[in-house]
Amino acid sequence: MENEFQLHLATLDDIPTLVIHRRLMFEEMYHLENDVIDKADLDEVDKAYANYLQRSLLCGIAWSWVIRHMDEIPASCVISLIDYPPNPGNPTGQMALLHGVYTESAYRRLGLARCICNEAVNFCQKRGISRITLNASKAGRSLYESLGFESVTTQMRLTL
Repeated sequence: MENEFQLHLATLDDIPTLVIHRRLMFEEMYHLENDVIDKADLDEVDKAYANYLQRSLLCGIAWSWVIRHMDEIPASCVISLIDYPPNPGNPTGQMALLHGVYTESAYRRLGLARCICNEAVNFCQKRGISRITLNASKAGRSLYESLGFESVTTQMRLTL
């Protein structure tokens, strides 16, 4: 049926949409914070992200899902697999970073982000990956909390 939403593993042909969705995500996050984002910086990030996806999807470091509705892709997300040193609580060291979660505004509140995030979580569970991290926007925080994500990091950053 044409009006159904269908969840699919993304292909290389979906990279332009994944890039657009991530750009829109950043623009909305900055707007909600009443902050200004440099369009030239975003253009540079778009090119680098497209290259990252091309390489990472091909070699299996990243996996992505899209939801299709007729001829559109209203929602998408990406999981990047990361090897960290083994540690207590995660003896394999394998982790996943969930990123680029985006639903176009006309399709929000339909459960698409929940569906696509659940697929990413199930993917990780099937592969024995016990930790998934993400950087939540204010708009997405309640969804991620309802999926079981918690703010538990002691991570610090030095920007050079």
